[in-house]
Amino acid sequence: LTSYQVFRYLKTHSHEMTPYYAVHISERRFAMVFCFSSNQSAVETRTMVMQVLKSFIGQMRESAISVSTTFGRQVESVSELRSQYHMCCYRLNHRWQYNGDDIIFANDNAEPISESIPDMQMIQIELRMLLEMENEDIAASASEFVETLFADMSADQQQLICHYVLGNVRLAMQENGCGQGLSGKDFRSLAQGILSLNDEENCRQYIHRLIVGVYGILHKEVENETHALAEQVRRFICESDLKSIQLRLVAEQFSYSPNYLNHIYKKATGRTILDFITACRINRAKELLCSTDMNLSEIAEEIGYSHATYLSIVFKKFEGMTPKQYKRNFLESGAASRTTIERRST
Repeated sequence: LTSYQVFRYLKTHSHEMTPYYAVHISERRFAMVFCFSSNQSAVETRTMVMQVLKSFIGQMRESAISVSTTFGRQVESVSELRSQYHMCCYRLNHRWQYNGDDIIFANDNAEPISESIPDMQMIQIELRMLLEMENEDIAASASEFVETLFADMSADQQQLICHYVLGNVRLAMQENGCGQGLSGKDFRSLAQGILSLNDEENCRQYIHRLIVGVYGILHKEVENETHALAEQVRRFICESDLKSIQLRLVAEQFSYSPNYLNHIYKKATGRTILDFITACRINRAKELLCSTDMNLSEIAEEIGYSHATYLSIVFKKFEGMTPKQYKRNFLESGAASRTTIERRST
């Protein structure tokens, strides 16, 4: 099974009896957030979660996939989920010290590991999520990330983590086509700067500045790419046959899903692709109304609408008047212009 197929299985099997949200964290990791009513006890919710996880493990084994799962205690608020998430990841990374069971209950009273080892994979995942997701206050989010990162870290590990974060930041920029934003010379300079970090506060400030700076570079590049793609979409629609153009066809042309391409276009232009297609059709209808003797049914067919009535509804929504009123205004305006010219001639 591919990572996508596993994720699709998780989403498909979320039902009313055991409702949960499935999140695709990385190629090998998935998270499930279960939602229960407030009158269900911790024992009941734990039993239901166990049933779901056992079913999932059984399904994966039938496909020759080996999986391990862990889950935390029931929480009362969303704010508590983060700590439970970290605990689950920690238990999963050290599952061999917790009997290596297929399902590990990561309760708060579980015997802790004697030596705290930074979870490099989770640091990478959370860093990528922080850099790639839209964030109105990246400085605050970076502070929260750094606070969590250094929570239980020894002094010997701090510089090592700074090097690790720097390497992952550079990799993220290269993968997003922003390698020019952090040249080899810049990278070496930043790496050498780590050697002068002599305490935890300096390390915190270093990583915070690095994240905020790189976030700005990444999202500026993404914004430029988004506007460029939106312009390509606009040109493609303008050059297409209005009788057959659809969002699905536009998405296929650019190898995106319809929903994602629509999201990109709206972010760049403020309106959806369907809105733009409709605007193109109405503009073409206005041209045909004013330059031909075609009736409304013929015009509707010409621009891709099956009924004249539907064209009238959409036309009035966009122009504030019916096609008939628009044509009459155009003809009256033309007649008034001709009369003015004639009067001036005399």
